[in-house]
Amino acid sequence: MKVFGISVINLMKFKGYIPSYKEQEKIASILFRIDNAIVLHQRKFDILKDLKEAYLQQIFPEKNHSVPKLRFSNFSNDWKKRVIGDIFIERKQRGAEGELISVTINSGVVKAHELNRKDNSSSNKSNYKRVEVGDIAYNSMRMWQGASGFSKYSGILSPAYTVITPKNDVHSLFFSYYFKNINMIQNFQKYSQGLTSDTWNLKFPSLKEININVPDYSEQKNIANFIVKIDQILLQYENKLSRLEKIKTSLLSKMFI
Repeated sequence: MKVFGISVINLMKFKGYIPSYKEQEKIASILFRIDNAIVLHQRKFDILKDLKEAYLQQIFPEKNHSVPKLRFSNFSNDWKKRVIGDIFIERKQRGAEGELISVTINSGVVKAHELNRKDNSSSNKSNYKRVEVGDIAYNSMRMWQGASGFSKYSGILSPAYTVITPKNDVHSLFFSYYFKNINMIQNFQKYSQGLTSDTWNLKFPSLKEININVPDYSEQKNIANFIVKIDQILLQYENKLSRLEKIKTSLLSKMFI
């Protein structure tokens, strides 16, 4: 394989158009300010993302504890020990009608077309699973890696996924965050069936047997709303970073010949 490069001698021979020193200063100053803004927003984004992860570890109970370390001041009752089967039932409806939905580790439940992937779904979707707004969908073979999420959409999912729907007085958005907690992830791994990580599978009959500490509905709602606010701020920083990067790219293409 050839390795291409340019020597210092040849570089020194390169000819190009150069603006006046004053214009060089102006261009460099603009780009420098944009770079600083990008670095600043990236730093804030990273700090807030780490803060969210810390909250997710403290706002849910540790192993063998009935209450979390961090609570809202107006809540003091112990969380009640229950099994997931007391909280959710499996949605078993199937059909081909509806928008194709997917589940990812990082983004949770998304519309399949937003992933910019090749569509490998079956042409015959009559056996696909229904998912409705408020359900939690998860990848049965990747639940132990956090491949689950709250669905904001109605649509259909590959039969490889599992869809669970909440019973009364259950805030499913709260549980979608709870299922990302490290202790829950370890439980999902423990209850997954299979000889190796490549074959681990967590179907609902196993999931529903997992013990979980559950607060009152009002506390579920407060915790979910708190994390949603953090997610909204994270999204604002992410969008701002994307806009700054696009502005920088546009300026680089227009400021130089």
